[in-house]
Amino acid sequence: MATNYLSDYDLEQMQGTQTAHMPDTVAISRIVRAADGLGGFTTGASTVVDAAAVCSVSHSTQVEKGGQADRGLEVEQWMVTFPWGTDVQDGDLLTYGAIVLQVVDAKVSKTRGTAVRCTADVVKGGIF
Repeated sequence: MATNYLSDYDLEQMQGTQTAHMPDTVAISRIVRAADGLGGFTTGASTVVDAAAVCSVSHSTQVEKGGQADRGLEVEQWMVTFPWGTDVQDGDLLTYGAIVLQVVDAKVSKTRGTAVRCTADVVKGGIF
């Protein structure tokens, strides 16, 4: 049974097409952490990783069980898709206009990926 893999050329073409169709930009900032000498860490200022990262941002509302009388709570979540190879990781802050999002789950492919998908929560601003 033969397995067909994408060639490097095919993969580069897919990555290029995806990137060309990402209409949004965000600033990616990383919070600097330093050991506090007591086994924990302190947070300092954030450093800008990319001031204008190309991406695709989409908003969704997720209903979670719990809340008052188990009616469910609406949680504002965002999905952000970056081109493959973008330097983004869990905990990074994404500034999207007046909204600041924090990455909670960056799905980064190690090899032969086509995109980086992130789930992010609102830190400041938002629709709700």
